[in-house]
Amino acid sequence: MTAALTAALVALAAALLGSVVALRRARRLLSDEVASRLAADEATQQLASIVESSADAILTTTLQGRIRTWSAGAQRMYGHSEKDVQGHHISLLHPPDRRESGEELLERIGGGKQVLRMETVNWTRDGQAIEVGLTISPLRDRTGRIVGACTVARDITDRKALERVKDEFVGTVSHELRTPLTAIKGFIELVADGEAGSVNERQREFLDIAARNTERLGALIDDLLDTEKLESRRLQIRDEPVDLEAVLGDVAATFRHAAWEKGLAFREEIRRLPSVAGDRDRLIQVFSNLVSNAIKYTPRGEIGISATSTEEGAEVVVRDTGIGLTVEERERLFAKFFRGSHPVVAEAGGTGLGLAIVKAVVERHRGTIQVESEAGRGSRFRVVLPALR
Repeated sequence: MTAALTAALVALAAALLGSVVALRRARRLLSDEVASRLAADEATQQLASIVESSADAILTTTLQGRIRTWSAGAQRMYGHSEKDVQGHHISLLHPPDRRESGEELLERIGGGKQVLRMETVNWTRDGQAIEVGLTISPLRDRTGRIVGACTVARDITDRKALERVKDEFVGTVSHELRTPLTAIKGFIELVADGEAGSVNERQREFLDIAARNTERLGALIDDLLDTEKLESRRLQIRDEPVDLEAVLGDVAATFRHAAWEKGLAFREEIRRLPSVAGDRDRLIQVFSNLVSNAIKYTPRGEIGISATSTEEGAEVVVRDTGIGLTVEERERLFAKFFRGSHPVVAEAGGTGLGLAIVKAVVERHRGTIQVESEAGRGSRFRVVLPALR
């Protein structure tokens, strides 16, 4: 065999070996791709099964509001079949007196933002109004481009009706308690002033205890009434220019001495602030609650109020070096009747309504409130209010 033939055979063998290796690699890649697609298909089928079996309504729309997909839960909740609604505008679910198209929500979704826990009223096929809780998220294609919106709707009609019954009951009971409480307080004051005869020191001590407890009960009734009015939208919030510097100055003057009596430092840093639109008395209520809580839940250290102007308005921070909050407590802090588990909280007493009222009042002023806190390291409550326009 000549050298040339040998070299040709060697080259051919190498080429064949390379082809075999390449074929094996291709088969392995193809096998991996098939397995991956099978897994993806299985996950898709599982997801589709979850969507179809969900009691919630799950639907997708284009960014123009046209309905694309419609789950079995949506058909059960609204009464429309997928064939009935596909391609129609989402406004068909809105009550006749407000057939708004929801452009603002769709703009937010188009900008990549998510809408969480929004509550509204929708309309079923048979003309029944239902209250729903919505979560709306951006819908993206394979490239990550936002192409629509995915909405999960839950029927909360029964829950909202139960809440209204409860709130009406609380409001009625609170009103009924106020009249006898006013009488009790008045008679305690008369007896303490000696109108019913002389009062010795021990009797006066007991009367003082009774008077303090009537004040606590009165505060509880006020909180219950404010909560009921806020939730029923009956609490009157004035919309007039408010000097926020003066509001914070009044709050500081009210609580400075209480902090000193407890051995706490009281620091203020209130810079020039813009006027805000709102209700002066309600804003005093907001910041009084925050400062009062800071004092109650700070065994030692300091309390601080700082305020600065921002591009949008004013930012007020109430901080303390107190007991702080756990992650779980932060998540539930603004819920009605929530009370922390720390012994200092139990000792301080309270209704668990104050911060729920604070949050509602701030939001009625078109503002926001946030808390930063760690257990044992104090808390910072940040309130942002828009400037008067």
